[in-house]
Amino acid sequence: MDFIHQMNGWQWAICMFSVAATGSFIPVLFYLLKGVKPHSGGPWFEQSPNFTPITRLNLEQNFDRMRGTLGFWKNRAEAYRAFHVYCLAWVIPSTLAVPMLAQVISTDAASKWLLTLVSAHAALLMSFHRGFKVEQNFKAYRSGESEFYDLHRLMLDSPKVFGSTEPEQLAN
Repeated sequence: MDFIHQMNGWQWAICMFSVAATGSFIPVLFYLLKGVKPHSGGPWFEQSPNFTPITRLNLEQNFDRMRGTLGFWKNRAEAYRAFHVYCLAWVIPSTLAVPMLAQVISTDAASKWLLTLVSAHAALLMSFHRGFKVEQNFKAYRSGESEFYDLHRLMLDSPKVFGSTEPEQLAN
């Protein structure tokens, strides 16, 4: 406990920065490790009046086979979104803070360490963001998920777009 009372402002700033950077990464870890479940999207084929029971069964089985892929897309989209937000939330203020910190550095080693920590954190985030193509992957997974649901809605609400007969609609 005596150590805490002996800490100067620079050391407190290092601790607070480290806690904030680590704590705000928890949502990213949540999506990376736990994931999310896809939304049901409302009534599906089993309740559709547009199809016969056998066609509804075929469509439901197709959806069940796609459920794993849809879940993967949703999880990747959410993980990339969370990391993208984390990067933006830290890189923008960090790039503003670095020149200001450079002006107030003192002979205290902790002031130099704070500047190093903030700039290294921002550099790492920019490298990972660019290297893992975070924004592009987020958009791609989100687009795939959206297109899947759009196709599902179109099939449920306007099956005639896919053909004039039920077998033709199912094939398309």
